[in-house]
Amino acid sequence: MGEIIKEALRIITGRFQNSRAFKAVLIVLAALVVLTGVFVAYPSFRAGVLAFSGDVFYKDRPELSDVAYDDVSRTVKGTVKGVKNPGDYRVILFILTDQWYVKPDFNAVTKNGMSELQSGGRFLINAFTGDQYDNDIKATQYAVFLVTSTYEGLKHMNDFDGAKAASVCSYIDTVP
Repeated sequence: MGEIIKEALRIITGRFQNSRAFKAVLIVLAALVVLTGVFVAYPSFRAGVLAFSGDVFYKDRPELSDVAYDDVSRTVKGTVKGVKNPGDYRVILFILTDQWYVKPDFNAVTKNGMSELQSGGRFLINAFTGDQYDNDIKATQYAVFLVTSTYEGLKHMNDFDGAKAASVCSYIDTVP
């Protein structure tokens, strides 16, 4: 049987060997066969290829997990999962009152609004810093963005769109 297949391939390739389209089809088919073998043999490779964000490949896609707004302490807490080194990431918290504001504040201490992750990828950020008008308690939504530590930080205290564009992943919810 193998000899029949080999002879059939020799005849077909001999007849079309000068055809560019045929050569292109053969190359594509060969690539598909190789990729199929890799995907079947290495399931972890398949997961890494399917999760892609920006110019960084992730074996496990980063995600914000167990994110919650505590109405009593007015803090937002959560965990970042799917990252190899939590020190390579920062979290940015915004609350929505009359517009989006970064919390806890916008200064050098938080590196222009970015908060570092604690051990195990956990974070706890004060969402209520108070102001002379008590706008913080009027918050209706909050948003958490995960960015890489190479992100230079927000341009101003309500740079919501900048944080969103730079984020690896995000979580947005209503304030209870």
